[in-house]
Amino acid sequence: MFTSSDDEILHKIEEQLQKNCPSPENELIRLSKIAATLPDDETSARIRALVIDIDDLTAQTRWNLGQALLLMELHPQILENPKPKDLVEKIINEKEMPSKSILLEREFVARADKIFYSDLSQSRRSGTVAGWVFHMMIDDAIYRGIAALDRVAQILWLVAKLPKDRVYFRSKKISKVDNIIKNEHSKQLLDIASGELLEYIIGYRDGFSHEMKVYSKVAGVRPTDEWIGSDGKRYIIKHETWDGDTLFALANATYHQLTDALKPTVEICNNYLESIGTNL
Repeated sequence: MFTSSDDEILHKIEEQLQKNCPSPENELIRLSKIAATLPDDETSARIRALVIDIDDLTAQTRWNLGQALLLMELHPQILENPKPKDLVEKIINEKEMPSKSILLEREFVARADKIFYSDLSQSRRSGTVAGWVFHMMIDDAIYRGIAALDRVAQILWLVAKLPKDRVYFRSKKISKVDNIIKNEHSKQLLDIASGELLEYIIGYRDGFSHEMKVYSKVAGVRPTDEWIGSDGKRYIIKHETWDGDTLFALANATYHQLTDALKPTVEICNNYLESIGTNL
């Protein structure tokens, strides 16, 4: 989607991507070979399809992270977070607006439905187009990283020969896998699935999918709201102050949860291959 005619910039971004989000090539190659070597039956066919998905979703996650790095390079304002000089500047910098005001002003926003821009540095909803697109890249990277993790969980479920069920990469499911496999590799996977970091990442994704997406300063104005409850207390909806650095860190953390999970998964799959009398 985004590119630069400057080969030096692209080389720089490629190096940054490899440093911050290295591709798990060894694990993907080994997992692919294992899946291809499995016998021709239903379980093997399902595993092969899941491995192909994981390979593609991993690449898609890295693509989004790479685009985010390129946007940060070409539009450094995404990373700028200057300290406000006074109260007025602080209010403007926080870019919060009552949701009622946003809704009432909607019909008066000039070209509110515009989605194509030749200049990503231009203003959009109190932010910039670059910041708006950057946050979309982050959300997409997180979404696809979790999707790949869920497919890892499904492979583990099949290898452990557990009954058919809706399987996701969550501690309750991975603990059942660990109870069957019972080795250092399944324990590593359970540690990842039980960790606070993955729980937070999944909460971020679930909010996006089902309830309320996260808003950031880089993407523009953040809505806020308040009301008085039946208990007489004042309630306020106030979004966290996400900036470019912390958004990228969360997406990169999601990616590393995936790459960390792939290593023990490959070993478990290799053991499974040997258990059915087949070797690479």
